[in-house]
Amino acid sequence: MYAKKYSDGVFDVSGEHGFLPCKDPPQRLGSPYEALQELVDKMPVWLDEKTQGYLAEPDLFPRKVAELPNLVEHVEKEEDIWTVQALYRAYTFVQSALLLESAFHEYRKTHNTNRYGTARSRVPRNVAQPLCVVAAKLHVFPFLDYHYAYAACNYRRKDPAGGLEWQNLDLCCKFAGTKDE
Repeated sequence: MYAKKYSDGVFDVSGEHGFLPCKDPPQRLGSPYEALQELVDKMPVWLDEKTQGYLAEPDLFPRKVAELPNLVEHVEKEEDIWTVQALYRAYTFVQSALLLESAFHEYRKTHNTNRYGTARSRVPRNVAQPLCVVAAKLHVFPFLDYHYAYAACNYRRKDPAGGLEWQNLDLCCKFAGTKDE
């Protein structure tokens, strides 16, 4: 049997962890990243069954992104691997939502599955610079990936004492905010 383990400080691919992180990923970013966390929290189309987030209104999310401070100096100094992973998750969600927001709203307006509209082609410095720094620290590309951002490191336990059953899991970052996401 092949016994060599792979570990990068976040993932420990083994019989014990499978393809999940070594421990539960951070649910939230702390200081000095509160503004980024607030943006991610308010980003989904739906925040709950009655409240819409920034992605629900055309061009609102890009305006909110423009207000985000450029945290690159803090990100460059960040050494905690779990904070770096959470920053990568947050920035890649912001980047993807920003690039695809106009296409999403064109689709919502026309309901034409053959016409999604044009995506944005530029990412502002306040997102691009810190994202490139955290991507380099993780040795990954600066775009939403499966394991560090979209899925494997994007969960939280509803009941911290509970297991990893689907009923006990929720996403840390969301685009739609619906139950099926």
